[in-house]
Amino acid sequence: MQGEAAPDPEESGIEEIADPDPTANFPQWSRSLLLLLDYAIIEGLQHDLHTFVHYLKLAEAELTDVASEATEMDEDDPSSPRTH
Repeated sequence: MQGEAAPDPEESGIEEIADPDPTANFPQWSRSLLLLLDYAIIEGLQHDLHTFVHYLKLAEAELTDVASEATEMDEDDPSSPRTH
């Protein structure tokens, strides 16, 4: 097997499908918070903290909704002033 080239996906009939990042257009602050929530969820699952994980997932869903709505509003009206 050593020295053999990797099979060409087109020749094998397998197409690579890129999984688009749904947070790609989110502001950096929200992407950072989502990464922290993901880390906390993983840690909570490893330590059987199911109630804690439940609330983290609710927070993650809410943050995703808010960031998504903010991104959509920015795309609809790019001239609006941003407040931080």
